[in-house]
Order: sequence, then C-alpha cells, then structure tokens
Amino acid sequence: MVTTKNFQAGFGAQLRQLRYPVCQRLLEFDALRQGGWKHFAEAQHTRNQSLRVAGGALMVGGQRVGEVVTGKLALQYFANENVMLFGGYSRGYKGQGYDLSSSFSQDGADNPVAPENSDAFELGIKSNLFDNRLQLNAVLFTTEYEDFQAQSTVQDEVTQTFDFKLNNVGNLKTSGLELDVIALPTENFKVSLGLAYIDAVIEEFKGADCYALQTEALGCVDGKQDLSGKELSNSPDLKVTLAGEYTLPLQAMPFDGFFNFSYQWQDDVSLNLMGNPDLMQEAYGILNISMGIDSKQGAYRATLFVNNLLDESYISAASSYEAIFGGKDVRSHTLSRNAQRYAGVRLKMNF
Repeated sequence: MVTTKNFQAGFGAQLRQLRYPVCQRLLEFDALRQGGWKHFAEAQHTRNQSLRVAGGALMVGGQRVGEVVTGKLALQYFANENVMLFGGYSRGYKGQGYDLSSSFSQDGADNPVAPENSDAFELGIKSNLFDNRLQLNAVLFTTEYEDFQAQSTVQDEVTQTFDFKLNNVGNLKTSGLELDVIALPTENFKVSLGLAYIDAVIEEFKGADCYALQTEALGCVDGKQDLSGKELSNSPDLKVTLAGEYTLPLQAMPFDGFFNFSYQWQDDVSLNLMGNPDLMQEAYGILNISMGIDSKQGAYRATLFVNNLLDESYISAASSYEAIFGGKDVRSHTLSRNAQRYAGVRLKMNF
C-alpha cells in the first residue's frame, strides 16, 4: 500500500504572439510556445508485503525532462459589423503522467504514461442579428489526439481490489458541431439554446485491459482486447440545453419578479473506458425551474427553486464487481446532487 506520495511538475515557456491585420476585415493571430518540463514523483510503500524491505519502507521514484513546442494560428474575417467568420489550428500538449495509485511501483516510475499531443482545427461564425435580438454562434471542429490519456479501473488479481489506472489510449479523434443561440423575443423574455454533437472515436487502442468477466468470444485474449474503432467513454454523442427567463416588471414595487427554466438532455453514454456493456447510462433529461424577486437597485435577489422537477434519476460513474462476487451482478454507482428532485430558497445580497 502507498502511504505517502509526492509529485512535482515544472514548466518554463517562451511565448511569441503576433496580431497582424492582413486587410481591413481580416486579422491573423499566431502564437508559439516553446518550453521545457520536468516531472518528479515518489512514493513510500510501508504495508504492501510484496514491496516491504528489511529495516523499513521501500521508496520508489523517477523523473523525466523534455521540451515541447505548441502553437496556435487563428484567422478572423469580419463580413460586416454583425457577422464574424473565424477558423484556426492549434497544437496542444499534456505532459507525461505518473500513475500515483495504490499500485505505484518502481516500474511505474520508470515507465510513466506518455505525453498527450493534439492537433485541432475549427471553423465557425459569430453573429448578432435583427437589431441584436438574435445571437447565433456555431463552430465545426475536429481534433486528433496522439497517446490520449484516460483513466480506468482495473482489478488486482492477487488482492481482488480495484485500482485506478492511467492509460495511454493511443490515437483518438473527435469531430462535431457546437451551436449557441440566444434570442430576445420580447423585451422581458430571453431564451437560449445550446447544442453539442460530438463524435469521439478511439482510432487505435490495441492491448487494452479487458473488463470484468469478459470472455474470448467478447474479444478478450490473454487479458487484453482491441478497442480500435470503439466510441470513447463518458462522451455522449448529443447534448442539448434549452433555457428561458421571463422578467415581470412591477412598477409600484422596489423589485421585479422573474421566472426561469432550464432543460438539459443528453444521449446515452458508456461509463467504462474498457467498454463494459453493463456500465451504461441511458439518455435522460433534467428540468429545473425557479422564480423570485430581484431588486431594481441590485441590492438583493431571492429565489425559490426546484431542481430536477421530474425526479429523473441518473448516474455519473459506475464500477462492476462481478469478478469478486462469483459472476453475480454487483455494481457501484455514483449519483450526483441533481440525480433526484430537491427544492430550496436562495438569497443573494450585495453590500
């Protein structure tokens, strides 16, 4: 067992950024970051019998140094004073990682999780239309990751306990569309719509750990499987948010009334990186409503709210324990605060 852990990371960078007007309506942005990094990790094992040494605890640790170059190139074109088109490319980086779980060992220190690199492209529009009564923003994007870092849970064959494990998935590609709309149908009513469609696919992940009780017929060979071509976990294809706020002017009062609603819906999603089909969350939607009064001078705001009005239950994380309990269907679920209906009162005051 790991009883103490230390982790340090340092990064020094040089940044060069230019803003160059190609013409009256076109701006070009270029940023280049170049720097060096150093990661250090150590852990002290005191109660794991397989790691104990005579006379005390076993210390393990390691460090790595390196350099990285990241950058961004962006273009903006102003079609007119209300419409802007934009596009760009960026090179991202996430440093290597030491998996400081209870299974951290000298082998883990000597072989840290590799750095993650990404190449992202985007093309979009931002606009204010109809005398600023409609704001429409949309962006198309695609990002390719190399050595994508993601966490999973694995079962120790000796202790039968579960540990978190940091993985290099390999190659991953996400593509999609994000849409944001804000409309003002009347002076007192504002409505907004948000939509995100994201297709996240693991392009290459050979040698992935098998999930609990996965058989050879299900793709598990010698404790490993190939997840190439599978969808990424915790990434629903579609998310939609609809919200509105109505303000009720009260001429004779020092405050105005208001009513809010918001509805968030998301597609079904896998909650397990290794593709366990039993660890899924079906599509669900959450409706929140609120009403209250708002000081005209901004001195206070009182709100009566009901979150998850329809009492829609859902889980945000899950684990499977079939291997421990002889193949029986035993799972643990994590419920968020909004996974059940609750109501309350909020009071905000400004001094």
